[in-house]
This record gives sequence, structure tokens and C-alpha cells, in this order.
Amino acid sequence: MNCLHHPRNRRYATLVLCLATIALACLRPQIASADRRLYVWSYGYGTTFPSEMEMEHTLTSTTLDAQDPGTTSWEQRIELEVGLTRHWDFAYYQIFSQPADGSFHYDAFQIRSRIRFGEAGRWPVDPLIYLEYRRSSRFTEPHEFEAKLVLERGFKRVNAALNLTEEVVFAPGVEFETAYSAGVSVQLHPIISLAAEAFGDLAGEDAKAHYLGPTVSISMDRWFFDIGAGIGLNSASADVKARAMVGIEF
Repeated sequence: MNCLHHPRNRRYATLVLCLATIALACLRPQIASADRRLYVWSYGYGTTFPSEMEMEHTLTSTTLDAQDPGTTSWEQRIELEVGLTRHWDFAYYQIFSQPADGSFHYDAFQIRSRIRFGEAGRWPVDPLIYLEYRRSSRFTEPHEFEAKLVLERGFKRVNAALNLTEEVVFAPGVEFETAYSAGVSVQLHPIISLAAEAFGDLAGEDAKAHYLGPTVSISMDRWFFDIGAGIGLNSASADVKARAMVGIEF
């Protein structure tokens, strides 16, 4: 049996990867980030600087029953993001999954682009367009396309963001899903922010799940680390969803 298939070894490998990423980030020069992430479930009004690159690792867990750890599934995303212009960037993802009753495996690739309209504060509410395409490694599965409208407003140390998402799953068939996420963040210190986030489904084939929970964001120079959780609010929700993100700009 491959040692990486052992659950304990997989957890150790994930921890080592996250710690190594943070350690590398600390070695970077002290230049402020253009795409500081205040939320883990919502996007804000930011894109990567032109000709600069950012690497992100995102770890997400979904626990259906908080009393039974065996109901937890995992997803890991590795993202490489590059700024094309001051207001437009592009990213490529490799996605890995581990279902609660299965093994760790390569799941999908994803590409996405973000376009923002001018500098922050130009509009009463700053708008950003997010476009995404995801293709499963199992080519019998349908294609997924997602369009997101991101709205953000900053008030000195307070920030508010709203994301409205429309997802199309197609070939074979066509299905539409509508989702939302929203957050309010308060800067407690120049490098630390605390947020409350809500997210869930508005319409689709499946039952509508809703979540609410806290997020902590730490950002210094060219790196950030965010961690947050969402508690299920209804019977259609998993008991707990959690997410940790670390990013480094090059």
C-alpha cells in the first residue's frame, strides 16, 4: 500500500505543504499585495498586478455530521495567477479531492479570469466580473461554467463584499444553479482582519444550503493566510464547512 494513501500521512503532507508555503512567503521582499483576500468564501475587488504572479493553496473540508469525523471530505486547489493588465488577471488551477469514503485523487482543472472597472472607490460600489471554466478529470462528467458579479465597498477599516454567482452545468444536458456569498470585515490591526461571512444556494436542482461563520485574515508584504468556517443553518446543509488559504506573490 502506498504510504501516501494512509490518512495520517495525507494530513501530515498537507500540513508540511502549508507550513513550507508560509515559510517561503516570509522570505519575499516587503511589497504590498494587490490582491489581499479578506474572505475565504467571497471574492473582493482585487486583481494581481501586471506581469506579477501569485501562487495560492486552498484546503476545504466538508463535514456532513460533526459527531462523525468519517463524514468529512476534502478538496485541495493549487492556483497560479498572473496579472495581464492593472485591471485584468488570469488563473489556472489543479484540483485534488478526497471523498469521505474514498482515496485522494486528481479531480479537475480550472481556468478563470477577473476584470475590474477602475481603481477602488471610483464607483459607489466597486464592480468586478469573474468568469470560470472547470473540467472534470472524468470526461464523462459535464462541463461547468461560472459567472460571478463581485460588489465591494470599503469604509476605512471596514469592508463589505457581495458575490452573486450563476453556474451552468452542461454537455450532457443543461442545469443552472444560483448561489451567493457575502462578508463584512473589520481591520483589527494593519495585518489582521476579522470577518463574518454568509454563503449558500439561491436556486438549483439540489436543496438550498446556507452557512454562516467567521473568517480571520493575516496579510504581510507579499503573502496572506486566511482561515474560516461556516456552520450549516438548515437541514440541507452540511454541519460544518472549513477553509484555509495561503498565497504568495512573486
